[in-house]
Amino acid sequence: RKVTLPAESPRGGLLTQASILKVTANGTNTSPVPRGSFVLTNLLGTPPSSPPPGVGTVEPDTRGATTIREELAAHREMESCNRCHRE
Repeated sequence: RKVTLPAESPRGGLLTQASILKVTANGTNTSPVPRGSFVLTNLLGTPPSSPPPGVGTVEPDTRGATTIREELAAHREMESCNRCHRE
């Protein structure tokens, strides 16, 4: 059941629990893509579909020039990627 908490409440939701964050992290960085896959598969019961053939991967910027959020935003702006990620 849905529970409403006051805005100043220190309580978070299920997805902010350390156990959920840890199971999808590599120990040093956040991992939003594996976390999203975990949520879709294990909590919502709708695993993400496989990428279409011929779609390349996006390599992270190991120099630290961009954040993960910026990299994912740039990924979604590419037309070939946006077709699947806009949902």
